[in-house]
Amino acid sequence: GGGAAAAAAAAANAAAMDVDVDVATWMGLPVASVPLDDLTPVPTPLMAAVLDADAAAAAAPSSPSSPLLAGSGGYGFGGGDGSDDDGEGGGAGAGDRTVAFADSPKMSTYLVAVVIGDIAKVETTTASGLTVRVWAREQFATATQYALDVAADILTHYEAKFGLPFPLPKCDLVAVPDFAAGAMENWGLVTFRETALLYDPAASSMFNKQRVAVVVSHELAHQWFGDLVTMSWWDGLWLNEGFATFTEFDGVQHAAPEFDIWQHFYDDNNEAAMGADAFSVSHPLTGRPVTSSEEIESMFDGISYSKGASVIRMASSYMDALQPNAFEDGIRGYLDAHKYGNADTDELWAALGAAMPAGDDAAQLPARLSTFTLNAGVPLVTFADAGDGRLSVSQARFYQSAYSRQAARDSGRSDADPVWWIPLTLTTQNGGAGIATAQALLAHGFEAREWGHTIAYDAAADGWLKANVGQTGYYRCNYPAAVWAALAQPGVLASMPVADRVGLIDDAFALNAALVV
Repeated sequence: GGGAAAAAAAAANAAAMDVDVDVATWMGLPVASVPLDDLTPVPTPLMAAVLDADAAAAAAPSSPSSPLLAGSGGYGFGGGDGSDDDGEGGGAGAGDRTVAFADSPKMSTYLVAVVIGDIAKVETTTASGLTVRVWAREQFATATQYALDVAADILTHYEAKFGLPFPLPKCDLVAVPDFAAGAMENWGLVTFRETALLYDPAASSMFNKQRVAVVVSHELAHQWFGDLVTMSWWDGLWLNEGFATFTEFDGVQHAAPEFDIWQHFYDDNNEAAMGADAFSVSHPLTGRPVTSSEEIESMFDGISYSKGASVIRMASSYMDALQPNAFEDGIRGYLDAHKYGNADTDELWAALGAAMPAGDDAAQLPARLSTFTLNAGVPLVTFADAGDGRLSVSQARFYQSAYSRQAARDSGRSDADPVWWIPLTLTTQNGGAGIATAQALLAHGFEAREWGHTIAYDAAADGWLKANVGQTGYYRCNYPAAVWAALAQPGVLASMPVADRVGLIDDAFALNAALVV
């Protein structure tokens, strides 16, 4: 969620604080008096308790309008009738309503949220008994139903997919006026910019409808990736944001298949990330020092979100090609092993490796995938004419210009020209034994400057050749003139799936802009 950057900066030094909050007269209106350190045995509370409008009015009958209270803390609410003559009861006086919270689950400090406002709700209950509510200002009440339907459907889907039920008895989604971020994944009390949660069928565009589905899916993915399991420190932010960005596509595809959302993954993520990652000043997904609130905030960028999501998708595609459902099994193991706690990148890779068939692929998976998290930059896979009807394969770091390339090398950085493990996939127009043999060899990836084999390729017989099938890999591709010529023939692009078509055009433009072709 975009709101996590501000929350992170505020929470960077909050873990050791012992805070009491007395909000008996918030904005001159009686609300509640609750010591935060009484709410939970672990460091800070989250869940929301929301007073209905009639309950708020009863709490302050002399007030012309009373705020609704959505407080971070335990679920449920209770309290007296304001008859404490001795003035005790946490600081609430006569006529006040005291809100009591049950203990929250063990959770991270940056996920605290309190919402106070004159808001109305729609709600439903899922098959598993989870209460889901969407809140907005009264005048937008008719624009909340779509978000409610999508949220309930996605939560049910995620519970089944991850093999773990939503760990709280309710989930509130609140549209907040003038909210700075797009949304924030507070556990059980998710806050949104109004335009990211509200959809009015009579007035909103189809793009707005899709955006609501995407943002809701992203923030609900965080309820597992970020809230149930939190990265160990902010240098591993991609574990939160990369996973939520990847998983949002799965949630939208389930709840709103009419958007065919997966065909947008490449241009939303790979293309965006590779544009930023092609500069010499790019940073790795993890492993760099993060010691200040400013450095925390700087982590909320396209590398953490879009490159993180792209690397996860590449891992998923590779693992499932070797053993169906291996990636999902690995993710279930990761969430279950680290629930209500922290995890780092190595622990994710270990969980994924444990889900693979025993052998070299499982043993080497953590080190292989680490080449994409510990190194900045984008790999460029180059196919070259090796003579005698064969193609060689090599890799190097791709830079958006010769200046960036030279600046990186002059800096002496260890990742100026690294070697990645690349799960390379190939397809041709007409098939062919040479391509099939090469793909079998490359199915386990290659990790060398020069691949130790060549590929038999006959342009006349095989037709066009394209690597990175389905654009599931995080790398660019360049081809010899004969292959580019075959790809440029009329009708070739139209015959390809959308993702391959978009990826091929994107590679061609990027390579041309960098004066590579």
